[in-house]
Amino acid sequence: MGVLFKFSVSGTPRSTDALVGVIVRGNHWLTGGDYGPEGGVVATLVIILCAIWLWRTKWFAPSEKMTRLLNETTQQ
Repeated sequence: MGVLFKFSVSGTPRSTDALVGVIVRGNHWLTGGDYGPEGGVVATLVIILCAIWLWRTKWFAPSEKMTRLLNETTQQ
């Protein structure tokens, strides 16, 4: 995002020219301010929603072997 839109990336200003001109306006808590878009509330909400989705999906479920090991450990 820094090279393409000339956004600040994690608090470091970009000295290169951007491919697309963007002017960021708004509250720092919403836009991320000097930290960049990843520091704003929108990015935080997207990260939280993605984490919840990953937690609830079966893509990252423990294998049968891991489930057995966990059950054996908790029974002891």
